[in-house]
Amino acid sequence: MDFVFDRTSDGRVIKSLIVVDDATREAVAIVPERAIGGLFLTVGSRMNC
Repeated sequence: MDFVFDRTSDGRVIKSLIVVDDATREAVAIVPERAIGGLFLTVGSRMNC
């Protein structure tokens, strides 16, 4: 799991949560959001199991 931060052309921040499979090095999920909070990480990650 890793985060990537970038800015759009109008200057607003966009964050991407990247989930990578360690065995295959394949990105199994890329979640772009304006804001990613702790609740999303704990509840959202459990829903995908």
